[in-house]
Amino acid sequence: MKHSQSTMKIKRTMKSIKKENIKTYMLTGDNERTAKVIAKKLGIDDVIAEVSPEDKYKKVKDLQEQGRKVVMVGDGVNDSPALAQADVGMAIGIGTDIIEISRIQKAVENKSFLSKIYTKSEQQLFHNCNYETLAGNFAAKEAVVKAMGTGFKGCSPKEIEILRHESGKPYVVLHNKTKQIFDSMNGGNISISISHSKENAVAFAVIEAKE
Repeated sequence: MKHSQSTMKIKRTMKSIKKENIKTYMLTGDNERTAKVIAKKLGIDDVIAEVSPEDKYKKVKDLQEQGRKVVMVGDGVNDSPALAQADVGMAIGIGTDIIEISRIQKAVENKSFLSKIYTKSEQQLFHNCNYETLAGNFAAKEAVVKAMGTGFKGCSPKEIEILRHESGKPYVVLHNKTKQIFDSMNGGNISISISHSKENAVAFAVIEAKE
């Protein structure tokens, strides 16, 4: 599986945390399959998936009752109970998504699919019909709206543009209603990581609050 620079940076951070004998958990409302793929890729110790905000709060409290100090990083809206309970709470947006590349191959058979989902600049990346890149960008769009906590309600996939630097590193450009929603949330930098195997494309998005 190929890894972007953002992914490698996160993995190095996890290794540094482990050297301090700090255990890491992923608490997520996403399905278990997606969560385990992301956790394994990033080096997270344990996964508790398909949980509610209340479940996250209970897990934080349970760890504290075991005598542990808890640092919680999460969505300032959905994770607010757990963030408030933690010894240290840091509110940011995190989103993940995984998609089967074969699904994108089938979707492309519909001629309107590309124009509905991808901008003209994105479509230029796909001139060789690279289905891995198509799937990676699709997963990245999903990951961004999950990190925003909105889903695609009120915005279009084309308003989330996933482009590449000359180095190949992906970056995000928001447009129209999606940008307005993002700005209203006091959103700052968006870090995006995209990787893939032969079967799946995986994306991981992190939104930092504007300082």
